[in-house]
Amino acid sequence: MTANLSTSDGFLLALGTLAAVGTACAVLSVFVVLLKWSFMGEGISHAGFAGAGTAALLAGVFPALDSIIAGYAISVIFCFATAGCIGWIARRRGVSGDAAIGAFVVASLAWGAVASTLRPGTTGGLNAYLFGNVAEISTVTLFAALCVAAIILLVVVLLGREFLFYCFDATLAQVSGIPVAAAHYMLVFLIAFAIVAAMKLLGFLLAPAFIILPGALALSLSVRLKTVFALAIASTLAAVAVGLFLAARWHFVEAGAPIVLGLFVQFILAVALRRTKV
Repeated sequence: MTANLSTSDGFLLALGTLAAVGTACAVLSVFVVLLKWSFMGEGISHAGFAGAGTAALLAGVFPALDSIIAGYAISVIFCFATAGCIGWIARRRGVSGDAAIGAFVVASLAWGAVASTLRPGTTGGLNAYLFGNVAEISTVTLFAALCVAAIILLVVVLLGREFLFYCFDATLAQVSGIPVAAAHYMLVFLIAFAIVAAMKLLGFLLAPAFIILPGALALSLSVRLKTVFALAIASTLAAVAVGLFLAARWHFVEAGAPIVLGLFVQFILAVALRRTKV
């Protein structure tokens, strides 16, 4: 069964899948904004485009790799490798995190563009990765999304105190005995894990919105952590529901775009109301 938004079962399948991934991303987005790592999502996600380009080239030599699954798998490898490299460079004093991420963003886009040129006819295939495709969601996708969300949320529940300590004051956290390096890399790879799940649904270009906008709008409205997490999750679920409804009504619109626009509108409203933090 796949997610045909014209049917109630298909709509609920897409809603459940996006809600699971969105909830996990919303929780992580609070840490991302606190650490000022918003640009990191872009770096990791764009690495997927380089992976898709690499898959397209390899498929010319190994025809067995000429499939969406193989392309996605290679993109996942690129995303996790990039996350590790960004995390390592960001901890070195000589290079700022933004500079490291920016370097990987432009390199990934450049290599993806080169790949589409080296193997004519692959541009359309690469473009299919950019904005995601809700119609490809299946019961297997839903199960995978639920597993990803459960793993991320479980880790956050178990290590949330350490993560927050690291976010607010890394030096004090280290003095207090918290393994700062471990917390750093754990957050980096959790973000990569969430991005990998989201980019299958929203595409490489829009996936970072799931780990940037929810936390940004929630922290604009409140300073209480429980309220912040609740607002981040609620805003994401609202955007998912509205985005899927619009995509079901207008079939020529891919769901990812209205979902992200819904989050953006909520973010603008939150910024406008930031003087009334609760």
